[in-house]
Amino acid sequence: QGLKLPDKAYSSCGYIGMARLLLGNTASPTPDGKRYNWTFYVRGETDELDSVTIKLHPTFKDPIRVCDKPPFEIHAKGWGTFDITVLLKWKSGAVQRTIWELQFDQTDAFKELQVPSKVLQRAALPGSCPPPAPPAPAGEEVPVPPWEAENSDVYGVRGSIAGLDSEDDAMAEVAPAVEEDVPGPPPELLRDTSAGKGDADPVRATVCERLRGMPYMAPSHPQFMFGRGYDGPLKAPKVLWKSDKAPREDHSCPKWLTATEFEDVPEVMAAKVKELARLMMISRKTVAYTGAGISAAVIGQAALSGQHTVGWKADTRTAPPTFTHHALGFLGREGLLHGWVQQNHDGLPQKAGFPQERINEIHGSWYDPGNPVVKYSGSLHDRSYPWMREDAETADLCLVLGTSLGGLNADQVATKTADRSLLPPAPEPGVLAPGAWITLLRGGRIFKGRVVAVKEKDIEVRFKTSTSDSDSEEEDDRLGDPVRISKSEKF
Repeated sequence: QGLKLPDKAYSSCGYIGMARLLLGNTASPTPDGKRYNWTFYVRGETDELDSVTIKLHPTFKDPIRVCDKPPFEIHAKGWGTFDITVLLKWKSGAVQRTIWELQFDQTDAFKELQVPSKVLQRAALPGSCPPPAPPAPAGEEVPVPPWEAENSDVYGVRGSIAGLDSEDDAMAEVAPAVEEDVPGPPPELLRDTSAGKGDADPVRATVCERLRGMPYMAPSHPQFMFGRGYDGPLKAPKVLWKSDKAPREDHSCPKWLTATEFEDVPEVMAAKVKELARLMMISRKTVAYTGAGISAAVIGQAALSGQHTVGWKADTRTAPPTFTHHALGFLGREGLLHGWVQQNHDGLPQKAGFPQERINEIHGSWYDPGNPVVKYSGSLHDRSYPWMREDAETADLCLVLGTSLGGLNADQVATKTADRSLLPPAPEPGVLAPGAWITLLRGGRIFKGRVVAVKEKDIEVRFKTSTSDSDSEEEDDRLGDPVRISKSEKF
């Protein structure tokens, strides 16, 4: 009664004064100098800390780590820095969210975090005399974590916008009791985005419903040459050049795919252009994925063709952009094309005026010493690969031009975007319904999956399969067969 508590103090009635924590990381380069061994930690006055949930970059094998006892730290290896989201769960039941920017330029970097007493205050101990509870400020309350909410067995459920958010964001973003003011990225680093359309927009809703109702088609399907979203005239295209050989000898492809070249009749072409324009207007993020075919006329190509012979032109440095490059460059300047994943090394998109900062030359460039050309037997560059993965997981619409999708790693930009068009509309965040992503902890491992059915006592989930054995390597993003989980299980 009336005593001034020190910075850290306890009482039989559950009063706890302010605590100080240190958040930081140590870092040391690996022997080959290509990566860093690092440790993220939460240290200091951690007596009242119940657990620490750490969310890493989505390229890590298990991006969500939970430390439920001291020491509150994790060890990892990686090549780049990123923001680490940290959820501090206190024994009082309060949850505090903060951000730590991973740093490699110091052997031990840290910041001090002061935790107010209102976060630390616990209920009175049994048999003690609790003081009167202070009235909560209007409009302010300490949120209950979803894993402790009454009548809630759902842990980490998060919906997504039209199924477009990455499954790597499976952890719930809980409204925190105390949250630091963390500034966002500078405006010049934010990519421009089309206004797009919301899920309730009737045009978008109609298109999405049509795509979900039309599964992938066999080559023998009468609409195969027109696409799942096409609703125009079904007139066969002209055959300009016929071949029974594969498009490229050095790439794999299905048996039905040959190097034969087609051209749509005028009325079909007009209908397709109109449909593409409608898709671009409702798309929230459009990405181009292009191969050697868009540069064949001026650079040469390795693929078979009736118009261009196999081989390369003499002077590639003076090659002008093709009509395709100019068209994509215009769409980029108009804000309708938000990213471009380019397989080629020729620099022609930049010549056509496409913004340099929005093109990912995934296989390297002839003109950028910092991005050397990648051979088929090589590995994708550290900077380009995560960017490509981000586009593959978040694109609303992908324009595939000049490539036969012969099995390259970067083909996921096209295939993942197409796969999402078959998914049901996602529920609101925190709602357990088909389309929601969940995380499940078993045997010390975190599994992520998409809910496909919700029944009275259980749910059906398709979990991601993973073949990765170490941090910072690509995960297998395929979904396995549905498995049944009891609603009583914590997930």
